[in-house]
Amino acid sequence: MGQIFFEGEAPFELVTERDPIAIADEGFVIVNLAVFAGGYQNATADVQIKMTMEHVAALALQLAPALAVAKEQAERL
Repeated sequence: MGQIFFEGEAPFELVTERDPIAIADEGFVIVNLAVFAGGYQNATADVQIKMTMEHVAALALQLAPALAVAKEQAERL
């Protein structure tokens, strides 16, 4: 598995290149994201995030409202 090094001030922006994939694995949820990685071969890197069930549940509650606001914002642009 590779390593990610962050430089500079947080927060760090990762822009997705493809739809994310989520799978269950031994009580965790593994989220796979293909993100833009300038300077990397084909400019995309796969990032895997291992999340606890509690963190996934908290995120799930935030996604639908955030999506609704993002859609409203996009319509105004």
